[in-house]
This record gives sequence, structure tokens and C-alpha cells, in this order.
Amino acid sequence: MGLFSRKKTDAAATSEDAREVVIYEKTSDRFFFWTRPGTSKEEVKLVRKLDLAILSFCCLTFFAKDLDRNNINNAYVSGMKEDLELYGNELNWMITWFQVGYIVGQIPSQILLTKLSPRWYLPAAEFLWSVFVLFIYKCKTVEQIYALRFFVGFVEAASWPGLHFMIGTWYRNHEINKRSGIFTASGIAATMFSGYIQAGIYETMDGHLGLRGWRWLFIIDFLVTFPLVLLGLVMVPNPLYEKKTWWMTERERQMCMRRLEADDRKPLGNFGLSLFKRVLGRWHFWILASQLRALLCGGGMLTEFCHQCAWFSLMYFVYQAPTTSAMALWLKAEKTYSVPQINNLPTVYSAVSIVFMLVSGTYNDWRGSQIDSVIAICLTQIVSESILVAWTVPKGAKFFAYYVAGTIQSLFPIIVSWTHMVCSADAEERAIVIGSLNAIGLAQGTWWNQVFVATVDAPRFYKGYRAGLAAALALSAWLPVVMWFTRRQRRQEEAAILHGQPNAQAGVHGDAEKTGPMSITDADELKNRQLGLTERQDKAADAGVVMYNPARQMDRALGIVPAPSQGRDVYTNAMPLWQPLWARGVFGGAVIAQTLLVAQETIPSHFLVHSMHCHFLRPVRKDVTVVYRAERIRDGKSICIREVRAYQSGHCVFSTVVSFVHESATRRQKMLEHQTPFPAEVFARGPPSAPGKPVDRSLLTSTSQVEDGSHLECVRLPIKARDQSPELQRMRQWVRVRENFRNDDPTHKIHLAALAYITDNYFIGTVSRAHRVTRFDNDKTVDTIVSSSPDTQTTRRKVRDLAREEELEIKSSPGGASGTALAQGHSKIGMMVSLDHTIYFHNQMTVRADDWMFVEMGTPWAGDERGLVMQKVWTKDGVLVATCVQEGLVRLVQEESQSRL
Repeated sequence: MGLFSRKKTDAAATSEDAREVVIYEKTSDRFFFWTRPGTSKEEVKLVRKLDLAILSFCCLTFFAKDLDRNNINNAYVSGMKEDLELYGNELNWMITWFQVGYIVGQIPSQILLTKLSPRWYLPAAEFLWSVFVLFIYKCKTVEQIYALRFFVGFVEAASWPGLHFMIGTWYRNHEINKRSGIFTASGIAATMFSGYIQAGIYETMDGHLGLRGWRWLFIIDFLVTFPLVLLGLVMVPNPLYEKKTWWMTERERQMCMRRLEADDRKPLGNFGLSLFKRVLGRWHFWILASQLRALLCGGGMLTEFCHQCAWFSLMYFVYQAPTTSAMALWLKAEKTYSVPQINNLPTVYSAVSIVFMLVSGTYNDWRGSQIDSVIAICLTQIVSESILVAWTVPKGAKFFAYYVAGTIQSLFPIIVSWTHMVCSADAEERAIVIGSLNAIGLAQGTWWNQVFVATVDAPRFYKGYRAGLAAALALSAWLPVVMWFTRRQRRQEEAAILHGQPNAQAGVHGDAEKTGPMSITDADELKNRQLGLTERQDKAADAGVVMYNPARQMDRALGIVPAPSQGRDVYTNAMPLWQPLWARGVFGGAVIAQTLLVAQETIPSHFLVHSMHCHFLRPVRKDVTVVYRAERIRDGKSICIREVRAYQSGHCVFSTVVSFVHESATRRQKMLEHQTPFPAEVFARGPPSAPGKPVDRSLLTSTSQVEDGSHLECVRLPIKARDQSPELQRMRQWVRVRENFRNDDPTHKIHLAALAYITDNYFIGTVSRAHRVTRFDNDKTVDTIVSSSPDTQTTRRKVRDLAREEELEIKSSPGGASGTALAQGHSKIGMMVSLDHTIYFHNQMTVRADDWMFVEMGTPWAGDERGLVMQKVWTKDGVLVATCVQEGLVRLVQEESQSRL
């Protein structure tokens, strides 16, 4: 199948593809050149497609653009100066008029790029640019060149920032540095080739058809560029979140979206007034792009107003000093070099730029940081500028200074890559900031050129190199500032997730609905706000996320919703969770089930959960949203592991490690098998009702208890071995979800989550039941429960009913050995909470949580104010589906003399 072949998919297949797409995380710190360790073959193929289509077009386009940009300098020293009688600062003004048009077009072009399809906008800009460049060859006066250079710059404004923005829209953070470097290097290569081409034209075509060699250069620019217009119409993709492109399958488009979600890269929203507030109200614009006149000229005027455009401006100041054009003017002033040599020798500067750019980009992608490369660039610039300031040095030292200065160009892709990362949560801001970087940097370079690098000061540029050295030192000093703001943003993002608040950097996309903070103290407000998240529910349902139906009780207990503004793999509970009357927090089974659902959303559908290891860290409040954050610990061929943590008000309240096994492990031809048998006497009697039918009380014994709660139906059977010691007794019950689940869940994820929910039902209570110790005979406990409820009468009635059930169970127990607590007198439970909970899942595909399952629980040990309980769960057909272990805190009410307080 060809690299750009199409694959037909229907709606169902598309939906399934969306669920199955998984982006694997980094699995090794081993050095890599192109593909990070752990990348799947499918993703490698996708990235190869992106490189051949997007990166190739970007590089070819930028090559053509920089070819023209440098041809002005080459043309000036190759006959234009003499032909048009240019003996002042005309070259500077040609560059200035180009930059004016370029600066003016930056922001409008970036806005248009987000409004129009890049597939049409970029080729159209390419076409207009080629026409304006062609017209330069006919110019007879410098004023005509000024006008055309303005329009060339205005149209070219769509190129550098627009193509960088497109790279950031399709590539991940660990891929951007290298590709941004390759993209920028293509323009530098044009600088080299421009010299070679001009040298060749000067020797072979000068005077051909009556045209001077420098005029032929612009004709060749047009001939090189026009085919790129057609290439752009074919290769530039449609907007990612709108529709797929011909060379990309729907599954690959879904994979592209998942790749960006993995880096918290958000899609485009709508432009509105809020955009300007977001751009101007955050540090990205100021630190990465703002003016630094205060720093260079005003000293004490530096404030937070000049912060990332500032970094870019400093880079432009350094860049404007020892460039290839300055070197060419020095070589010409030496009067010992031929025209071809003047054109060719400065290309070594470009070669140094390309090599350092590719090496630093590869290194930055591998390390995941750009800091080391920036330090190296700053050091080389200080050395270069210092040599040029001295000037009276050997000629070899000057060559070294000009050539090593080429490292400054590597800072272009580094700053843009940095911008992609820190602005990843807001696509509109990212587009504007990238455009602002270039516009403001060029604006600084424009006046800088006129003041410090005037052509009449060639070749020494006395003021220019001293100002360049000052800018290089300032650039070095600015790095810690950028690092501090970047790290502060990361801390804020982490704190936002921990406190359950939206990512401050993500904000609201355009005029999209504001969801408000996630830390809510009123349960009714939480309920009303969550019920209004229709749009989020629809989007999540399209991606296969487990959502909820408020009309269904169990869906209310299990429902989760994605929280993209919080970060990658972050979800919240859809509705307030149920809190038992006697509990200090919500029902633990609900948190266990929801963390399992969150973990399941991060793995392929052909993996099945086989174990959970949970820890209850703090009571989970029902009136505060629970924020679940999943971490992808391992993605293997047979085993996937996730850690999910639950946060409330900045505290981790619950943590679990969930392990998944490939479904093929259940289909091996040869494997060892056995299971604990289903209790024969229970199996013979059968479940308490037919599937979907109410409990048939005629099938129960006289001592069976039927509990008809809102979520579960539970039929508690007589305790087995009730006359034996606590460790030999077995608590038994039939249990099922009250409502039928939908049948369109081939992965059984909902049934397995419901099973996890069920496993915490009356689990640690096994210890008190085995010892015949009551929970609700403690007046202090009852008063606490009643006082915390808004409906005290109803609550007191429910507590009395529970106390009656406990009393009935104890009185109905036969005589014989009694529990150790009873041997010491009539004891009461003071506190009983779960500490940890482990589930081992078996025969996962046989689980039907809405059908009867049989549960048997026992307690092998209790002591030191703790109790250990074990549980086995079978289907009604006798298939063992879960084995569970839990340890909990079990404290008795102490006598006054024994109290530790």
C-alpha cells in the first residue's frame, strides 16, 4: 500500500478507530535521531507521511523565500549598485521596505491562517509572492524596487510564522525542535545557494538576452517558486479538526488529534475580544516578543511589560551584527577577492548555522529541553562579537568570528519551539505570539539596521559590533528570566490540576463556554453545572468516553467526563457521588470504579484489566468535584500499566495502579487453569430471581435479608459457620446492578467498572459482623450522622433501621464460640474505614454486572486496630471473576480510662 494511499472507512469504523488509537509514551532515555523509543510502527508511518507532505513543502517554500531575501544582497554586490548608481544607504532601505511590509502583514496573515484553510491560503500567498519577485527584474529605479520589496514582504508574511504554526499544529513537542531546525535550515541553505547561483549566473548568463546577471537571479526565483504553488495545493493538509486530507486516512487523522492531546495541544477556537485579553494578559507575548528599548537604552525602565518578544528582539539585535551581508562588504573592501569569492566565502557562515541547527534540534528533542543549546549559542555570540569589536586582529580571527556567529540562527527555531510548548493550551494565542515574535523582532532589526549597521559604516561597523556585544550579553542574562517564567507556568498548571481548577494557560477558546473552577463547595451547584455540560458529553461520547445518563442511577455513580482544560488524561466525576450515612466520605467503590474507567480510556480496547491496587488516602467529599489524573506508566505488547490519582482541593485523596493484559492471553491453547469452586449448596439453590426480574422471596431462606438500594440489589444470605470463630465465618450475598446495562460495550469496560464498584460493598464490615459488633449502637456515632444531615428525621429513621438489621443478625446467630470483642464485654465500633483495596479480575469477558453475582467474604485476621478481609466473586454460572483483599481501620469505642486523649 502506497504511503499516501486512501483507506475507505464508514462511520462505525471511524468511531471504532477513534477509540482504538493510542499514542505510546516515552519508554527509554536512549538517544534517538528521528523516532523516539516506544513509538508504534503505525505512528512511525504517520510521522513519515507528515514529513513528506508538510515538512517537505515548508522547507521548499522557505528555501525559495530566503533565496530572494539573500539575492538582494548578492545582486547589490554583483552589479545592481553600479547599474542603478546606488552609492548611499539604498541597500539598507531595500531591506527596510521589505521588513516594513513583512511586519505589517504578520498579524493579519496569522489571523487569516486560522480563518481560512491553509490548503488554499498558503499556495495563494506563494503565487502572489512569485509574481512580485519576478517584477523586480524589470526595475529601472530604486524607488520601483522599494515598492516591490514592500509587497514582497507583505505577502511573505504568510510564510515563516504561518509555516511554523503549521508545524506546531501537526507535530508533538519531542518532534518540533528538529523539524523547526530543518525548516529554518532550508532558508539558510538558500543563503548558501544564492551565493553559488549568483556566482554561476554572473559568469555564464551576465549579458544573456541583454540582461545583467543580477536581473536573471529574480527570474530564476520565479521559475523555482511557481511549481511550489501547485505542490502546496496537493500537499498542504486540510485543517486537522475539520476533515481529512486525501493522503491521510480517517484513523490517521484521529491519531494526529490524539498525538496533540498527548501534549495538551488544543485545537483552534473562535476569535473574539477574549483573544487579545489572553495574549496581552499572559507572559508569553511579553517575555518572548516585546520591545527591549528599555533594556538597551533606558536601563531602569525594564519592567514586566517587556518580557518573550523581548527574547526574540535580543536575538535579532545579535543577528543583525555579523551577518553574511556584513562579511561580504568586508571582503569587498579588502579588494583582494573576486566577485565569486565575495559571494561564496560567506556561505560558510550558513553552513555553520545549518550544522549547529540540526545538531541542537536533535539534541533538544532527545533531552526535552532547549536550555543547553541556548547557553552554547550565547557563549559563541559573545566570543564572536568580542573579536569583531577588537577588529585589529589577524584575518583568520575575523573569518572565525563571522563563521561562528552562524550559531545565532539556531535560536530562531528554538524560541518558536519554546513558544509551541508554553502556548500549547491556546491555539489562537500561539498563532498570534508566533506572528508577534517575527514582527516585533524585525521591527527592532529595522531601526537597529539604520542606527547601528548603516552601509556607510562598512566594513568595520564600529557602533554595530559594540551594540551587538551588549545585546549578546543581555541575551545571556535573559535566559534565566525565560526559564523562571516557564517553570512558574508548569508549577501553576500542576497546582491547577491538584486543586481541581482549569488550566490557567488554557483559558477559554474564543467565545466557547466557560466551565468555571472545579473546586465547588455546594453539591447542588455541582449537580446543576455538570448537567449543563452537554457539548462536552457529546464530544466525549464521539471519542468513546464513558459518559452518563442522569436518569439512570448506576450511570450517575459511574459517569466521568473529560476535562481537557485540566490537561491530558484528566477527567472528573459527572455527578456528586453517593455517601453512606455512616461514612466519613463518599462510597469507596464509586471512586475505585471511576479510576478504573479513567485508566481504561487511556489504553487500546484489546487490553483487559487484570488487577487494581488502591489506597484510600483521605475521605472523599461528595460536595467537591473529584479530579482524576492518569499517568501512563508502561505500554508494552502484553501489559499496560496506569496510575490514576484522585484530587480534591489540592490534595491527593485516592491512588491506584491498574494493570491491563492483552486479550490474546485469554485465548492461549496451552495454559494452567483452576479456580475455587462455587459453594455447592448455593449453586444448587440458584440466584434469587431470573435475569431482569424482581427478587423472588420464595427462593430465599427465612433469615435472608433483601436490601433494595438506589444502585444495587443485594440479598444477604445467612452467615456460614456462624457458630465458629471469626476467621472461619463467611459472609455471603447475591448482588447485581439494579438497571440493565447497554449491550454495545464489546470491551466490557462498564461491567468491569461496576464489578469494581460492587467489591467494596460491605467489605470491611465483614470484620464487625464476624465479631458481632454493632456500628450503630454508639450514641456518639448516631448523633454525628444525624447532625450532618439536612433531614434529621429521615436520617435518624434510616439509622434505626440499620441498627435493627444489625441487632437481628446478631440475635439470629446460633450459640457457640463468640468473637474476641464480645468476650471482653459488649463492644461498639468507634471508627471503621478502608485503607487499601486490591482486586484481581478473572474471566473478564464473562462479567455481567446487571445479572446476579455471588459474593463470599471472610476475615483471616484482625488486630492492632486493623482488620483484613478477603472476597471472592462468582457469576451465577459458577465462574470466578474476582478475588479481592482489603485492609481497614477498625477501632472500638474505648472506656474513658483507656482513651488516648
